[in-house]
Amino acid sequence: MQHGRISYDQLRGCGLGRGAIDHASRPGGRLLRVHVGVYALGHQAPSDHGRWIGAVLSCGADAALGVRSAGRLWRIDRGEGPRVDVIVPTRNGRDRDDVEIHRAALPPEEVTVRDGIRVTTVARTIVDLSHERDEAELRGVVREAQFLRLFNLAATRAAAARWPSRGLNDIIEDMVGSSSRLDDGFKRLIRRHCLPKPKAQAKVFGHRFDYVWEKQRVAVELDGFKAHVSLDAFQRDRSQGNELQLARWILLRFTWDDVFRREARTAGRLWQALGG
Repeated sequence: MQHGRISYDQLRGCGLGRGAIDHASRPGGRLLRVHVGVYALGHQAPSDHGRWIGAVLSCGADAALGVRSAGRLWRIDRGEGPRVDVIVPTRNGRDRDDVEIHRAALPPEEVTVRDGIRVTTVARTIVDLSHERDEAELRGVVREAQFLRLFNLAATRAAAARWPSRGLNDIIEDMVGSSSRLDDGFKRLIRRHCLPKPKAQAKVFGHRFDYVWEKQRVAVELDGFKAHVSLDAFQRDRSQGNELQLARWILLRFTWDDVFRREARTAGRLWQALGG
C-alpha cells in the first residue's frame, strides 16, 4: 500500500527499463512525476497520505516521515506546516518547495510503518514535537496519544533521553513522580497555607480517599499517572466521584503539576471548597 505513489527504483525493480519509464511519464502517460524519482500512478488526485509517502520515497530508503507531518499521520497533532516534514539520517538532500528535510539520526527502534508509510514512532514523534510546540500544545499532544492508546511511557522516556527537551522532561516527571513524593508535597502545601488538617486515607461511602475534611464534606484525590492510567482505575475514579457529588460532597483531584508547580492556585481552590 503506497497510496498511488511509486519510486523510480521500485519501477526498475518491477522490470521496467528507463525507456519505458520515460515513455509512461510523458504528458498523457500513466505516470505523473510528483518528486524527483517519484511518480503518481494514474494521475490520482493528491491526498495527505499520497503527499507523505511521495515525500518520504523521494528522500531515500532511510528517510521517514517526522515531526509535524508524523504528528498528523498519528493523529496526535494537527499543526502540519506548508511542507511535508521528512527526517533523513544523512547529510544528503536539500529542502524543496514541498518537502522540509530534517537531518537527524533515526535509530531502528524509533522508526515504524503506519498506513504503508515509513514514519517515526509515536514516542520519537512526541520528542520531536516537543522542540516545536509550547508547553500547553505539547501537553495536548501527549493527552491525545494517551486517549488513542498510542502513548508508551518507557519508549518516550528513552527517546527523550536521546533528544533532551525540558518541556517534555517536565511532563514525564509529572507522570513518574512517586506517590510518596506527591503525598509529601501535598502535606507541605497544607502546612504552608495554614489549611485545616484533614484525615488521611479516610473512607467515605465505602471508598477510600487520600484526604478528607468530613465536616466540610470535601475529599481530595492525588492523581499520580501510574495509579490512574488503567481502564479499571479510570472507571473507579468516575464512580467514586459520582457518588460523592450525589451526596453533595466536593471531590477535588490534584496532579503532580497542581501540587508542585501551581501550589498557590491549588491552595486557593482548597480554601474555596472548605468555605474559608
